[in-house]
Amino acid sequence: MHVKYTEYSSLYHKSWKRTAERIKIYAAFLYNKKISEITKEDIQKIFDEITARKHYVTANNILMNLSPIFNKAIEWGLIDKNPVHGIKRHKQESRSRYVTNEEMERVMKVLAEKENSQLTEKQKQSKISEKLFLFTAFFIHSSS
Repeated sequence: MHVKYTEYSSLYHKSWKRTAERIKIYAAFLYNKKISEITKEDIQKIFDEITARKHYVTANNILMNLSPIFNKAIEWGLIDKNPVHGIKRHKQESRSRYVTNEEMERVMKVLAEKENSQLTEKQKQSKISEKLFLFTAFFIHSSS
């Protein structure tokens, strides 16, 4: 299953390498089991071990990484149910993210490069509107 899913994932998921690494780090013992032998208790054990280290987001993320694998195994007829289902995830607080000065400079540089190219008057007006919109969005977001 591991090889088959890796082949599938490499075709359809951009972050498949990072996901595979995360699973190798936190759930390596699962590789020694047939997919049909992996239980909800196995998944809960992984979740609890990560939680014990107070890595709540990582614990949630490993569930999000494992669940599609089991869903695909169901689709392929290898198992009947997903052992990740029913494991209660940690509540997550949303974080505020602000645009850094470096990010703002990069955005402005790209916009300036577009303005300096050969544009029609209508396109130049559109670029000015884009800039105004971005400044407004950045200002409103950083004020809240």
